[in-house]
Amino acid sequence: MLRRKDMNAKAQRRKDAKESLLVMDTHAHCKSGDVFAPSRLCIFALMLFFSLSACVPAETPPILDATPAPPIRVIDQRVITSAFSITYPFEWRAILSPAGESPFVTAAAPDNCTAIIISIEPVEPPTLNGDCGETVIRTSQSLLNSGTIYLSGVSSDVDLLQTTLAQIQESITAP
Repeated sequence: MLRRKDMNAKAQRRKDAKESLLVMDTHAHCKSGDVFAPSRLCIFALMLFFSLSACVPAETPPILDATPAPPIRVIDQRVITSAFSITYPFEWRAILSPAGESPFVTAAAPDNCTAIIISIEPVEPPTLNGDCGETVIRTSQSLLNSGTIYLSGVSSDVDLLQTTLAQIQESITAP
């Protein structure tokens, strides 16, 4: 049995040669396994299509209607809730209440050794890290037309806590 071998040869015609039919193997470039290349490409394209189609939601979720509570806005150093508005000290963090709970704001110092909770309900003072040293607790109240606002703070620095509580208490206004 004769096997056809793939050859890379250049066919030339001599000047005095008669016209003859040249037979070429059109599948000489195909190696074993390359026959399935078009089907692999189709399968890859289908897999890519189906994996990317999962990224598109079936319907647009009602994002704005899903909020279970009134919004809390933070503008510069001012926090505005549905019950009160306060100004917290520069470089401090304002940590806001979760959406389903009554509004409260926790003001935390950069060193995490002073924290004050401002709320419409009486709350326990926050706990600090053990590396802050001995801590002191101070509480106070502010009256607004809408009700009483409670302040509860803890710090390792008594003077800083008293000063900051007084500043926040003076800044409390109706929303």
